[in-house]
Amino acid sequence: MTDLARQPEVRLALDNDALFQVAENLIYLRKHRKLTQATLAKKMGTSQAKVARIEGGRENVTLRTLEKAIVALEGRLSLSVSPAELELPKASSWWSEADEAHSSYRVQVPHVARGARQSASGSRRRGARTRR
Repeated sequence: MTDLARQPEVRLALDNDALFQVAENLIYLRKHRKLTQATLAKKMGTSQAKVARIEGGRENVTLRTLEKAIVALEGRLSLSVSPAELELPKASSWWSEADEAHSSYRVQVPHVARGARQSASGSRRRGARTRR
């Protein structure tokens, strides 16, 4: 972990990047299920382009859309919101557990762009939208 990522305010910003968290989890589960974006989109009743935007962290996902993705992927939602001042240990990701249990199980996940919000340093991220 870099020195910057160890700073509490940066860690909090990363932990709270909901679009990234959703994208990362859906990518891992989709790849685990050996589905393409097009196949997932068909199961969800949406377009491949929308799935790509969700996985790229560029789609403001509604709870209904998230539910459709979870059902289509035969997943299970786990959500927790805790007080920021309590730095509770973060549970390991299910794919980390799967990697350890099955050494042949490796999912390569492409870089997921973080949301259009400002980073902890205050600078706008690449691809960020501005209000007009």
